[in-house]
This record gives sequence, C-alpha cells and structure tokens, in this order.
Amino acid sequence: MGTYYLHGIGNILITILAILGWTITFAGALALCSFGCQKYSNYSEKAFFKFKSVFLVILISWSLVIVFFLPGQVSWDALKQFCEFEGKRVANLEFTYIPTNHNPWFVTLIIGNIFNVGNKLLNPNFGVFLVILFQTLISAFIYTKVVQFVGQKSGKIMGIISLVIFASPIFSSYAVTIDKSTLYYAFCAAFYLCYVKIIVGVKNKHKVLHTNDYLLYLLTMLLFSQFRNDALYISIISTLILLVFLVYKHMNITRLLFVLLAFAAIICSWKAYMQKNNIIPGASSEALTIPTRQISYVYFKQSK
Repeated sequence: MGTYYLHGIGNILITILAILGWTITFAGALALCSFGCQKYSNYSEKAFFKFKSVFLVILISWSLVIVFFLPGQVSWDALKQFCEFEGKRVANLEFTYIPTNHNPWFVTLIIGNIFNVGNKLLNPNFGVFLVILFQTLISAFIYTKVVQFVGQKSGKIMGIISLVIFASPIFSSYAVTIDKSTLYYAFCAAFYLCYVKIIVGVKNKHKVLHTNDYLLYLLTMLLFSQFRNDALYISIISTLILLVFLVYKHMNITRLLFVLLAFAAIICSWKAYMQKNNIIPGASSEALTIPTRQISYVYFKQSK
C-alpha cells in the first residue's frame, strides 16, 4: 500500500500539487535569501572562509559532543548491519542474521570492516571509535567545502549561517552516531555541490568545465546513491534534469552521457555482485512515510 497516493486521478493531482507547491516555496525562499545576502554582504572569500579555519571550527564543535559520548553511539539500523556482517546467531530465538540490502550492503561492508580493524588492534570500543572518526573526517571535509562555496556565491552572511548550521549539534549528533544517514547527508551535500558547480559552469560559458568536474560528479553520485536505497532514484532523476538543462543551453552533453552510462554499468555490476553472493535485495522505493501510511491503512481498514 506504499503507493496508494498514486492511485486514482484525485490522489495523483494532490500529489503533484504538493510536490509543485513545496518546490516553488523552497525555490522562492532560497532565491530570496541568496539575493538579500549578496546585496548586503561586502565580503571576500579569501579573507574569511579558508578551508583550514572552517574545517577546524566544525571539528572542534563536533568534538565537544563526540568526547562526551565516547566511544560513540550505534543506531538500531547500524546494530542490525553489524549483526548481518558477522552473521550473528541469536540462540534463544533460533535466528541467524543473514546479509541483506535493506540497509545498504555497501555501507554494511564499510562500517563492518572498519570496526573489525579497530577491534583487532585494541577492542570493540576502539572499533566503534574508528567508524566514528572515519565518518566525522569525511563529513567535516564535505561540509567545509559547502561552506566555502556558499560564502563565495551568496556572501559572508550566508556563509556564516551555513557554518553555524553544520557546526551545530544537529550535525554533531549524527557524527557521533554510527548510522547510514550520517554519511548519506554528507554525500548528498557533496553530490549537489558538484551538481550546482556544473550548472554554474554552464551558465557562465566563459568558465570551462573540465573532465575532472564530471568524474567528481560521478563519484559523488555513486556514493550518494549507495548510502540509501531510494537515493538511487534521486541521483538518476537529478542527472536527467541536468541533461535536459545542458541540451536547453546548447552545451555538449557527451561527458554527462558518459557519467550516466558509467553509473548504470557500475550499479548493474554491484547488483550482480550482491545477487551472486546471495545478498537479499532491499526495496529502492523505501521512504520515511511508508510506515505511517501502512499504519493508517491498517487503522482505517479495522475501523470499518
């Protein structure tokens, strides 16, 4: 019943209206913020948003939370992933965890192997800490790049606001928790940072887009799509929209087509690997609202 909102012309129209409404609302709000900050900000990127400074601010801010929760927290999903990675057996339930892609197996392999390294070097707590350190450094690096870009394009005010947001407990609480969402949000930011840079390069035709820009886009697209199953749809749809934009601007689309073909080849190869190794597939249509909709369906059905 997860796609009930697409059944019937009435539900489809309401769904389209909701999507368009939020799209216009967010686009308008962001455009207004960007215009205001650019108009009232006289700021030079080199004078303030240096990589080392921003990176250290984020790390120091996060470390206050990380130290308090040492060696780190493990979410329910991550605990399940560790059990699947180790093939753990629960004797009193006569149940053995088997590998699944419900929580992406790609993520399970990463956190499982990093944990094993720390466990062998010292103990399980050190294994947990190594995973926390790994995702903290990657996330802080990506968010630093985002702050620099925002400061450059939208001015000092927006740069400071973005720095405050990324350095806040909102993101440090993810950094200190082993969960697929921690790096998912970071790679989402990295993917759309590369996405926006290509759009800016296309709009400013004097700026030449290099092959490295597209290779980096491919890399972030792959990582983003592998940290949540439904991110596969997001990355493909976003790239197709970007392709249409390039055609509209009469730009060469050869490199972006190569990105799409390479992405498809790598994803198909990964799916073949999982099938060969008997990894139970997960649904790419997984969404946060599905449990709520399922509960609502059961409730209304029983109330009748």
